[in-house]
Amino acid sequence: MMILKAFLAIATNPVNSLVPMACEILKKGGCYNPNMIFGITTLDTVRANTFAAQVLGLEPECVMVPVVGGHTEETIIPVLSNAKPCAEFTNEELENITTNVRKARENILKLKPPETAPLSNSFAVARFVISLVKAIRGYPEIIESAFVFSKAHPQLKYLSTPLLLGPNGIVKDLGVPKLSDFESCMFDNAIPTLVSDIKRGEKFVGVIDPPPCNPCDSNPNAPRCPINWC
Repeated sequence: MMILKAFLAIATNPVNSLVPMACEILKKGGCYNPNMIFGITTLDTVRANTFAAQVLGLEPECVMVPVVGGHTEETIIPVLSNAKPCAEFTNEELENITTNVRKARENILKLKPPETAPLSNSFAVARFVISLVKAIRGYPEIIESAFVFSKAHPQLKYLSTPLLLGPNGIVKDLGVPKLSDFESCMFDNAIPTLVSDIKRGEKFVGVIDPPPCNPCDSNPNAPRCPINWC
């Protein structure tokens, strides 16, 4: 069996589908290492930091907002309740920041003439790659969020969460921070979209879903379904 020796960082959309697809391809090639495969979602973090900093009257580099979920409008979840420095945002500020982060790409495309955000995209990718190189070189406490194979949630095979990085990739998945009611609601609403996106990537390379389990099956001798199938 071959061992994946190169890091794979995917920045092209749809990240939510391409990361699962790439993982399945590498599995078939016998060189799969989940600790070295990343979907770059740093742009969402950069935007969350920027919009939160504007409200707080600070520079973006002085603010850190964890972002979890995925990399589409419906799945991006800025965890403003865990922002650093700690801040008490009003409900209106929470909604505005979240909407601005989620709809940033759409708002840019609405400009006349329509534009893209190549500089912000490039900056975000560069930031992630620099962090990864620092981790490879042994710098301590390198933390970045990315969309990766994850066990942080029973219904999701892949998820964007903060990660502690090291010389061999992911040292520790820091998981989903404690969420407020507002953030929990967004997370719950994002799950069906994430599941669909992940399945789309897997199906593209021929992965077939197992049959759904029957919660009404009363046969005590029947094998139990894994909990994340239900």
